[in-house]
Formats: sequence, C-alpha cells, structure tokens
Amino acid sequence: MTHITTFAKQINKPIQEIIKQAKGLGFVISKNSKLTLEQVEMLCKTMAIDIVSNGKIHKQSSNKIALDKDFETQKDRIFSQDSMQSMPKFEFNALVASVFDDMLERSIPFYDEVMNLSIFFIHQYMQQLKQIPTIYDLGSSTGNLLLKLATSLQKHNIEANLYGIDNALAMIERAKLKSEAMGFNIEFIQADFLKFEFIPTNVFLSFYTMQFVRPLQRQNMIQKIYNALCDNGIFLFAEKVISQDSKLEGQMISCYYDYKAKQGYTHTEIYKKREALENVLVPYSIEENHAMLNAAGFTHVEILFKWVNFTLFLARK
Repeated sequence: MTHITTFAKQINKPIQEIIKQAKGLGFVISKNSKLTLEQVEMLCKTMAIDIVSNGKIHKQSSNKIALDKDFETQKDRIFSQDSMQSMPKFEFNALVASVFDDMLERSIPFYDEVMNLSIFFIHQYMQQLKQIPTIYDLGSSTGNLLLKLATSLQKHNIEANLYGIDNALAMIERAKLKSEAMGFNIEFIQADFLKFEFIPTNVFLSFYTMQFVRPLQRQNMIQKIYNALCDNGIFLFAEKVISQDSKLEGQMISCYYDYKAKQGYTHTEIYKKREALENVLVPYSIEENHAMLNAAGFTHVEILFKWVNFTLFLARK
C-alpha cells in the first residue's frame, strides 16, 4: 500500500489531479487514501508514467492519455432531493453513469471481493483451455469487472477476447474511456443483449444485471446464454435475491438498509431509490434462480458467495 501523498511526491503531481484521475477510473478515493499496487499501476498508465524495474517512477515523453473532466466519477446524490413527489422509474442514463462507480461501491456489499472471487474461478477454468477464450460481460456498465479481469490476465500473460455489452450509451462511453486510459483492447458494444448474436463463448459474466431483465424474458435469456456457451463453459452471475420466508426477508432488507446507511446514504435516499427501483429490479429467490438455470440445461450450479440478499452463482454447461 502506498499513501496517495507519497505517490504524489514520487510523480510530482498535485494530489487533487491524482484524485481526479483515480475517480475517472472508478476508484473511491480521498486525499487520505492509501493506494494498492494495482491502483498505482492503473494510475501510472492513465497519467503516462512509467514504473521502471528498480522501482523508480518517471514520466513518458509522449502518448499521454488524459481522462476528460466530463467523465469524472461524482458522488451519488441522485436520490438526495427532499421532495414529496414520487420518484421516476430508475434508468441507466447519463446522470446515473456519472455516479455509477460510487453507487456500486456504496450499494453492493463486498463488491471488490466478489469480482476478485469471480476472476479466481475464471483463471481456474481457463487452465483447461487450449484456445484463446471468449468472455462476455452482460450489462458491463462502466467496465469495472472486465478492466479488473484484463489487469489480472495481463499480469499472468494470458490472452482473452473480452466483450462488454450494455444498452446504455453513457455507460459504454465511460467504459471505453477507462479501457483506453489503461491500454486494454476490450470491445465495449452498445446493444440489447436480449437481441445480440453471441459468438461461441467460454465465459459469460452478469453482475447484478439479470435482475433487471423482465421475468417474462429472463428464462429465454438464460437459455440464450446456455446455447452460446461452449461445452464445459461457465456462467458467473451475481444477483440480489429474496427469501421465501417473509419474516426473514424483512430482516434481510433491514440489514441491507443499515449497511447503506453506514455507507453515507440518508433514509430519504434509501427510500427514494427503493421507490424508483420498484418493478424495475425484480429479484428471484435462490430456488427460483436454480430452477431457471436447471431448466436451461446447466448441469451444475454452485453458490460461491452470499451476504444476506446478495449472491454469486457459478453455473457450468
């Protein structure tokens, strides 16, 4: 870990400039933060700084990549308005895209850990492959998962064809910018994955996305994923789930709202977001997700992680 002030002195840059670049990459960071080695490497790529073998840092002479100020990640205050009017339905628009990384960090428990866990199992799966794998992230948003995966693959000198699919242009634009800044060749595509024609695929990823697919279309989408997967291919997806026990469900919701309050959300923000997501985010129970996956033909389904009403599934064809 390197304190941000130490890093600023090493590269002779103001802390505020580093924070701006870091937020553009999706980091939740302040002037008192400590940077991981991965974050330092990503910032150096973004700010056109070389880390040489003896550990010293120096500036590149050309090819500087700068993040546009319009794409700086902002604090999520979308639902902070003190209004008695009912909230409009939640949409993945430009406003949401501008705060989405902060929203994810503060709204999803163990967000980084679940991504790291998924990447571990992707590495395990890829050990059996002889060809360059194809990996799709459905609902890729601002690209965090694929960028984290690409960083890991690069460290291990592993090649993969990475595709991010999202129907929100604002999300795709941010993902492309971050990918370019980090020097990765990830193809981010604006498209409706319900209609998109996939090439044969080794790994499908879907993080908190299927819950936004309408129930009448969800089984067909899972079947489409299964059909596009190669034999022994895997589908890793994280979802918010509900309990079939109504009393326990109420307790789980209460626990989650306590978590959000600890992340700095007010009761007004929590209530208004819940109102905006009603009938937009439709979670299934674990049993319903299992049944849906089994009906599509998946031979094995495993829960890799669960925190209250957040669950990571792995399904294998």
